[in-house]
Parts: sequence; structure tokens; C-alpha cells
Amino acid sequence: MSESVTVGTSQSSTSHSPSAVEIWKWTLTSDAVASCFVKDVFDMRDSGVKDAEFFWLGRVPCRTVRIIGILVGVQIYEQRTVYSLDDGSAVIECVQRHSGPNVASPMKSVTSCCDSPLNALPPKPPKPVAQVGKSVCIVGRVTRHFESRKILVDSIVPCAAANDEPKHWLAVLDLHSSYYFASHLPAFTVPASTAQRPHAPKTYTLAVDADDSRKTPKKPQCQTGRHNHERDAVQPEARDIPTPMSIASSVAGSSPSSSSTSSPVKPGQSPPRLRHPSRLHTRDLTANTFRIYIKHYMDHAPPPTGRSHFASTSSSRSPSPCPPPRKGKARVDMLTSVYSVDVLDTPTKRPRYDTVRRREIQIGLLGDATPRPSRNTKYSLHAESGGAGEQTPRPPLLPDMFGNEHMPDDDDEENTEYSCNTTYGVTLSHLRRVPELAQLAYRVVDAEGRRRAREERKRAEAGSMQDRDHAREGARQREKEPKGPKMRRLFRFAIRQLYEEGSIVLWDGPVRPLPSDLVSLSSGLGPAGMDALWRTNASTSIVATSNVTVRSSVARGWHEDETEEPSDPPPGEEAYISLTPAYFLKVVEQTIRSMMAATASDMEKARAREKQKHRSRAAVSLMEKPSVPSGPTPHEILVWLHRDERWARVGEWTVREALEWGRSEGRVWCVGRERWEVCG
Repeated sequence: MSESVTVGTSQSSTSHSPSAVEIWKWTLTSDAVASCFVKDVFDMRDSGVKDAEFFWLGRVPCRTVRIIGILVGVQIYEQRTVYSLDDGSAVIECVQRHSGPNVASPMKSVTSCCDSPLNALPPKPPKPVAQVGKSVCIVGRVTRHFESRKILVDSIVPCAAANDEPKHWLAVLDLHSSYYFASHLPAFTVPASTAQRPHAPKTYTLAVDADDSRKTPKKPQCQTGRHNHERDAVQPEARDIPTPMSIASSVAGSSPSSSSTSSPVKPGQSPPRLRHPSRLHTRDLTANTFRIYIKHYMDHAPPPTGRSHFASTSSSRSPSPCPPPRKGKARVDMLTSVYSVDVLDTPTKRPRYDTVRRREIQIGLLGDATPRPSRNTKYSLHAESGGAGEQTPRPPLLPDMFGNEHMPDDDDEENTEYSCNTTYGVTLSHLRRVPELAQLAYRVVDAEGRRRAREERKRAEAGSMQDRDHAREGARQREKEPKGPKMRRLFRFAIRQLYEEGSIVLWDGPVRPLPSDLVSLSSGLGPAGMDALWRTNASTSIVATSNVTVRSSVARGWHEDETEEPSDPPPGEEAYISLTPAYFLKVVEQTIRSMMAATASDMEKARAREKQKHRSRAAVSLMEKPSVPSGPTPHEILVWLHRDERWARVGEWTVREALEWGRSEGRVWCVGRERWEVCG
């Protein structure tokens, strides 16, 4: 195996000594890979820089090394494989992360859900590259590991010939004397030819759930030659979406404006995915995080595909590709899908009878049964006060595996066909019935209560004994308080904040139906369902067939402790829609047309008055071209929109974002001096 090392000592881009950041950036390049012994990895000097981790191999900075040796141990774990390599000088552990599995196709995930529960098992870890006793070449990044060091593998390949290891020894010995520890060479300087060339690892990369294959933005079709440089100068680039990694690490430090920034998702591109609410850390369970998740759902929720059992404002009906199942078998299958526990899940307590019965009534399995009074006092009082208990029993609705439902009556006037090209608003009642959002609200309320109790305990410990008794008594009283009203206030708070900051507006068009748990579960079987919005743990939900069980167990975990069901939506409930660039661009286009038409009308009236005033003077030349009004600026568009109370809280940034997205789609263009017109 040949060894190639780029020596850059005398060729320097600058005469001054490079800074630690410049040296660290150079260690990220492919030319900075150092061939060395395992003992050199342990003997390297730490750079001492906190935010730029690299080491000094003699006079040369090093971050990535190449070593060749014999495998003396292989340990396979669920998410990584640890290789123990010995090259004669020392033994070191090399950690290789397992790459993410391939996602199953929608049809395979749908058909496999009826197979054996063994399909929900996680896949087997990959086989090791080589067995113990084989010679391998490993390239990886050196990192600290407690008081020692280890290597994070970028690539590992078996040696092709037996002489590869001796050749590596000779090459490293030559580098020690002529490059790494050469006293006749000056201090290290960053080579100019490789200072700006990044090094991309081959294997050790973080898996990103959002689709990286972003399409090239379309160019405006009405651009003229003199505006091409303006188009290229302002061509939008792929912006980083401030949700997936920030939510996973430190959502609590997110700025309030982060929720109002939404990158549009094109038809061929999957939406970004946030960490699943059940996997959020306790420090991230705040009202700001909940507001971000509400905005994310309103931006990227898939279009409705079926008719919900509680749909009051709008409903849907679509023919099912398979005949309706028998009632008895359907009841068993649906209860299995809703209340089944994965074979790998930790055993949990069995749901209470009243909880199971209410869930059966909710999904329509007991619609024909005689209503029975609940043994839950709170639920019975709620029914007697005019709540959900006095609803007229509805016929059962049995959704199939595709989210469609078999209606018992063919003449239902409330059936409505949903279209993927139609924009749908959401109501507060809809958001409260989304299992993931309801679960997140429950966790946020619980976390806020624990934080408040912790602060009160600290204050009580500093006070008298009487204060401690009052604090303990208050904590016990708060634990007994139901979380339903607090969850409802949290939803209202998030909607109010989004409305005040101009991220959402009132909507008077078609509204999404109220989702039931079963419809939500069935719609998540494919990539276009609800599971496309959330990023789950690869070790527990990488198999598409286990998504239903995971979602049902997650929804059941918080719902068992919450006895209050959401009340029926009031008639004429307000609906909201998120101001995504794709939707708001239509409003901006109409505003531009209206403003240009009004300006042209005013100019025409002014010319008519001028012509009437100077009729006795010289005639107007026929060669004179009438002046055409130019388009408005973003600020002028915003002032025009603020005349309507609906858009009174929209900011100028939202207008500019919609215009830039419209430019990439070829629908609007900038004519100069920040003035915009509609193409065509």
C-alpha cells in the first residue's frame, strides 16, 4: 500500500504564524491525514484549544490519522462496532458507527403491517469488515476518551497484500525523521494550496432525516438581459432550517423568531423532521418549544386523506380499494393496532376499562352499542353538564389501512372530497387532538410544574419550618390538579403568540377535519403520513411496520393519566393558517397586481386632466410612449397589506421571504431598486 504525504513547509500563504483556528481548519482537509503508529496517537500533544480539537505530532498538527495493524478484538454493539487494533507499538480502540438503514417503500410498509410481530424487530448489525487476526488499514479522527484516546473510524479496509504493513512502517519511520520531528525544518505553516479544501469523511457522518437532494430553483422566465446580474446576485440558496438539530440539543435557547422562519418544501422534497415529542429532553420542554412544534405541524402537515369521526366543519369520503372487514374481526384488529405493545417495549400497566371504552367509542367501534354510564366521576359530570356524553350515537366508521372509511349510508350530505392541491386551515380543536402535540403539551405542563415545585422547595428550605410545611402541602395539591385545563391554556397561549408575531393568520377557507387516534395512526404508515414530520430513534422505529405500534403506545402513555377528553368544537370555531412562502406568495402577487392597477388608473386620470387642461395647446405627439407604472417595493406591499386587519401583524421579513421564494419559482422578478413585478 503506497503512502502519499503532502509536505507543506516552505510554501506558505502568509508570512505570519497561523492561528489556532487556521490550523484547525487545515486539519479538516484531506492533505492533513497523517500516517503514524498507534503509539504516536497516544504520544501526541494536545493543542489546548477548547473549541478546536487537534493534536501535535511533533511539529505537524494532526486530527485524522492512518494506521495499519492486526485486529486483536471485534465487539459488535447495536449502533457501533469497536475494533481493537495492534500494530506492534500499542493497542487502540477504533469505533465505527453503523450507517442508517434503508427506509421501506410505502406499499411494502402497508402490506407488511399484517405480517408476524417479529417484523418489528430491529435489523441485525452489519458484519465486521474483517475478523480477528487480519491486517486492516484504518483512517479516522483522534478524539479524547476519558484519560485515554480512541479513533472514530472514517474508513476501514482489509490490507490487499501482506507487505502493506511493513511498507507502512518504513514510510512512517521516514516521516518521523524527515517531517514530523525534523529539527532542520522551520515552524509549521498552513500550505496555501490546501488551506481552503475541506475534507469530507466517508463513513463517520451524522445521519440527517431531511432530504438532502434539494432541487435547483427554477429561473424566472420573464428576465431580461439587463436584469440577469440582479437575478444571480439574489438567487436564494438552501437555508438551514432551525428545527431538527436545535430542537434535539438546545431548544430552550431558541429565539422567539425562529418559529416564524419556515423554509418552503417543494413537491419532490420531504419536509424537515423534528425530534419526536416523546424523545425531547426535560430541559427542552418549554412553552417556546411547544410553539415551534405547533408552527412546524401547521407548515408541513400532510393533506387530509380520509373522513374523521368527529369532523364537523368538513368531512371526506373516498372509495376503499378493499371490501369492508367483518365487524367482529375489525374490532379485534383495530384494538390490536391501537392497544398492542411492541415485543421490544417495556411492559406497562393495562389500560383502565373506562379509558378503553371511551377510545372504542371514539374510533367508532361501539357506535351501535347501548351507551353505558362511565364509572369515572369526572367524565360522568362532564357528560351531565352538556359535554361529550350527550352526543347522539353515531354509526361505526371503520377506516381501512389507507385511511379511507366505509360509510354505512351512501347519501351522507357531509361527505367532502379532499384535494392535495387545496389549502386547509386548522382549528384549536384539531391541534388538541393531534396525538404528538397533545403528548408534548402534557409533558410541557408536567415539566413546568416540576420546575415550579423545585423552586418553591428551594425557597422553603431557606425559610422556617412552617414555610416548608406549606410548600409540601402546596406541592401535593398541585399534583392532584388535572392537567387538562393547563394543556388547553398552553395551546391557546401558543396560538396567541403565533398570531401576535404574524406567523399565522385567520382563515375562512376549508378546514382540516378533527383527527381521531385511529385515523392518525393509519395515516402514518407511509412517508407522506404523520411520521414524516417527526424524527424517531433509529433503533426502535426504523422498521416501517412497527410505526403503528410505536405511535399507539406513545399516545397511550400520556392519555392513560389524563381523564378529561377534549370537548366538542364550538360552532363557527376560528381557523388559522400558517404564512408559508408558498401560500403567502399568492397574496403578494394579488397585492402587486392591485397596486399596479391602482397606480395605472391614477396615472391615466392625471393624463386625462392634463390633456383637458392643455387642449388648446400643441397636440400630443403620436410617438410619445405612455409611462408604465413600476412594481412596488416590499415596504410598499407591507403598507398596502396593513390596510386589512387580517394582515396587520405581518412583518416585512415575511413579505421578502415570499418574494425570494417566488423568484426561485419564476413567478415574480425584481425590476430594480427593490421593485417587484409579477411574471407574465
